[in-house]
Amino acid sequence: MTLDLTEAVLIDIDLAGCNLQSANFIKAHFTGAASFGGAIFGGTTRFDGVMFGGNARFDGAMFGGNARFDGAMFGSDAWFDGATFGGDVGFGGVMFGGTTRFDGAMFGGDVGFGKAMFGGNARFDGATFGGTARFGEATFGGTVGFGGVMFGGTTRFDGTTFNGDARFGGVTFGGTARFGEATFGGTVGFGKATFGGNARFGGVMFSGTTWFGEAMFNGAAWFGEAKFGGNARFDGAMFSGDAWFGGAMFSGDAWFGGVMFGGTVGFGGAMFGGTTSFDGAALAGTSYDGPKPVAE
Repeated sequence: MTLDLTEAVLIDIDLAGCNLQSANFIKAHFTGAASFGGAIFGGTTRFDGVMFGGNARFDGAMFGGNARFDGAMFGSDAWFDGATFGGDVGFGGVMFGGTTRFDGAMFGGDVGFGKAMFGGNARFDGATFGGTARFGEATFGGTVGFGGVMFGGTTRFDGTTFNGDARFGGVTFGGTARFGEATFGGTVGFGKATFGGNARFGGVMFSGTTWFGEAMFNGAAWFGEAKFGGNARFDGAMFSGDAWFGGAMFSGDAWFGGVMFGGTVGFGGAMFGGTTSFDGAALAGTSYDGPKPVAE
């Protein structure tokens, strides 16, 4: 089936399970619920500038080609659980008004959520990103979950705002992970996360408790000029490459117990406002510039 419903007004549409070879919904207005659960989109799919007035369900949908949702507005909940995207996907500038779910979704190509706004809670738990994933300057208004996500390529959260808690526990970043100048308003969890490439957290603002316990940094890690407003926990983390915390500010307690530093370590100019512990930390690299000697 081929559909071209550009600028159409659609009321309580139900295309769940349909097989659409080509679909164009540019600037369409969906009044009421819109159901595309389990639908198959064979070619390029366009939802640019669409307005969804009610709940929008794409759970289990399959997009064989590129999919564009840039500038769309979801007035209520948006469900993409278990959806499969075979090509590139664009959600740039999208406004999600309610709960947003991409749990278990699979993105085969590049994905863009740049400047998207998530008004409610957002979940990507268990999702897989095969290409570059861009969330730069996006805003998450509620709690956001990326637990167990697999990022295969470069991941960009530059300038992203997280107003609620952010959960990245057990995430795997296959390429470079960029969070420069991001703002975290709540509790942040990167416990047991794996950074396969370089990790860039320069200038990040962590307002609440921050967890990097047992995280693995296989490339260089930059936390220069980062600000930790609450307690910061890096217990048991492993830094295989260089680790830079120059100019960072730790307002609460800072725990680096049992950390393994494999490369050059720099804490020059860092400020520690609370209890600081490096008990059992080990240095295997060539130099250390920190607030306390590290046991070798």
